[in-house]
Amino acid sequence: MSAAQPDVTVIVRECGERTADACVALLQRRFPGQDIHRVSDRPFSATLRRSLEKGLAEGRPWTLCIDADVLVLPELADLLEAANDAPAEVFELQGLVFDKLMTAPRAAGNHLYRTSLIARALPLIPAGHSLRPESDMVEAMAAQGFPNRQSATLIGLHDFEQSFRDLHAKAFLHGHKHRFLLPLYRPLWQMLAPIDDDFRVALAALDAAQAEDDAPSISRDFRAGSAEAAAARLALREKPVLDIVPDAATLRAWTGQAGFPGEARALSGQVASALRRGLFPEAPPAKVSPGETARPLVALACANAYPLFDFCVLPVGGGMETRAALFGRGLAALDRWQVCFVVSDFGQPFVTHREGIDFRIYQPSYRKAGRNVFPRLRKRRWFPVLNLDRRDLDLIWQMPLIAAWLALPALFFPRFWRRLKPAVVCCFGNNAQTAEVIADCHRTGIRTILFIAHDKDISPDYRPGNRAPNHYGMPKWKGHYALARADRIVVQTEAQREALRQHFGRDTVLIRNPVHVSPEDPKRWLPRAQREFVLWIGRANEYLKRPMIFVELARDCHNLDFVMIVSRTDEVVFRALEQACPPNLRILEHVPAHEIWDWQRRARVLVNTSKFEGFPNTFLQSAVTGVPIVSLEVDPDGMLARHGCGICAAGDARTMREAVVKLCADDAHAEALARAAHRHVLERHEAGARVAEFEACLRETAAAPAPAPLPWRTLLRRFVRSSAGRGGRDVD
Repeated sequence: MSAAQPDVTVIVRECGERTADACVALLQRRFPGQDIHRVSDRPFSATLRRSLEKGLAEGRPWTLCIDADVLVLPELADLLEAANDAPAEVFELQGLVFDKLMTAPRAAGNHLYRTSLIARALPLIPAGHSLRPESDMVEAMAAQGFPNRQSATLIGLHDFEQSFRDLHAKAFLHGHKHRFLLPLYRPLWQMLAPIDDDFRVALAALDAAQAEDDAPSISRDFRAGSAEAAAARLALREKPVLDIVPDAATLRAWTGQAGFPGEARALSGQVASALRRGLFPEAPPAKVSPGETARPLVALACANAYPLFDFCVLPVGGGMETRAALFGRGLAALDRWQVCFVVSDFGQPFVTHREGIDFRIYQPSYRKAGRNVFPRLRKRRWFPVLNLDRRDLDLIWQMPLIAAWLALPALFFPRFWRRLKPAVVCCFGNNAQTAEVIADCHRTGIRTILFIAHDKDISPDYRPGNRAPNHYGMPKWKGHYALARADRIVVQTEAQREALRQHFGRDTVLIRNPVHVSPEDPKRWLPRAQREFVLWIGRANEYLKRPMIFVELARDCHNLDFVMIVSRTDEVVFRALEQACPPNLRILEHVPAHEIWDWQRRARVLVNTSKFEGFPNTFLQSAVTGVPIVSLEVDPDGMLARHGCGICAAGDARTMREAVVKLCADDAHAEALARAAHRHVLERHEAGARVAEFEACLRETAAAPAPAPLPWRTLLRRFVRSSAGRGGRDVD
């Protein structure tokens, strides 16, 4: 079947959409000389019934129903061709449309029905006020043995150029039909509202939807009064009649998201990934055909990065994870590398796929046995024992497995990397897991890059033989091992580069922390008069982040409002913060990374009380959102004091307090500091350029000689200092 053949009845289902005439005109281009039937009724279930009855009466083999809010692309012909290969029992085929509000491809607004089965389907249309009558009918047909088939072909655009009235209704329905995606598309719409009035209307409708629990009935005038009231509150006038018929090039340009802020594009990618997983099962990696060059695999080892890709998991990381996620997404978008994250176990499958990136749980065989054995360990006076009952007897075999891994870690743990076969492994942060990964990769001849996360990662007391633990409990000799054995080290600042050269004799690569920043950002800044509070973001860590200093600042400045976004990484510290919290301070726990942007956008000042940092991502986010920075001690490479991008109090709490009070009172000074910070970050931290530097570093590392695998006689020790042939002396 082709678009030029008369074996398909084309029906446009309309309900007063602004694009109805444009939809018909585009279909007339695809089906020249053929009638395009227009059907309208209320509620939508009646429109559905009339459309199918029209297709049945016309008697052509296929009936194509297109909603009037869809602007079709030439690729519609590919969906029609696919019908030739559909088995005789397939009732419906559907393509994808790029949705304006979801900012991603999804299944909506188009249905290609096998006309000979329509008579069976008509009695299955719900008689009541169903929220999804067409889906209910298609699912009922599938239950009778007449399935539907979802195509990955993008056949058009959905909800572009619609009236504010219709967008309000659609967004209200999203608030009911797609509540599972609410944590993603609400912050996405908040990011896009300053540049597109459609999303201002959508947010108003979403707020209304969250206040109502009853499923709505869809009809022509659905929520028209509420839409008019929302537009009046937002000082918006309804759009005029659409007098253009966009061509295919224009339609494709509308899907390009060129005007989106960078973080909105990243969030849109998460929406697209979630929608795609719901439509298509995850396919195994494609096999490389003979003569084809496989893309090199790069593994990013960052234990807590997974929640940044799965909005259903509570976030536990911070700036290091944000940096790793941005590098991973940026590298995957280049389509020149296979990207894999090696992460901790958050209850996800041991291997999963999101946004074009594979995620593997670190050491799955060991963790799979540990999931069963370790929870049954109970402390006794002299040693831990297993509490077992009859239900656990079939797990006893896993006890010697765990014992073997712990007794011979150099034999078992490197197997994970031998099977994965990455060209390069990138480790984020100098921690115990990083030391283990570098040791295992060194043993198997795999190249490694260590990304320094903060200044404590390169502490001068990281020395061989120093068994004293650092603040996180890692023996300091492991920190030295990682710095000594990594094939390449990436730093964030010139100060870190100099410290590594001075204390460890290592040359490094400087790649500044990336952020999505644009020259257009200041146009989207919230005016100073509309900003609400002084903001602090970090972990409940009194040693490094020192959040109690911010609590004391809030208590001293009782006439200002304060917000603290804090991860509950230390229960004792978090409870102390809650107990000491003054009335003008609001403490928020576990705010997802994509929601933090809206809090930053509304902040008057960002305060940093850390003792050590690398390059705080909150500084970069503040520069993008126009928030002046006040830091108690941290001033990476003189960004604040030397480059005039904020205020550093040099460790003096009184100076910090005075700076906060002054910036809240002096809008001109706050604006000047914010613009200076934005210029500085745009010049040095723009994400695209940093990803290019990262890729160049990867290529150089992958091309360098691989470390020689260690000899068998070193298998009793996981960490060894010398390379193969030199005796394998261990450092632990």
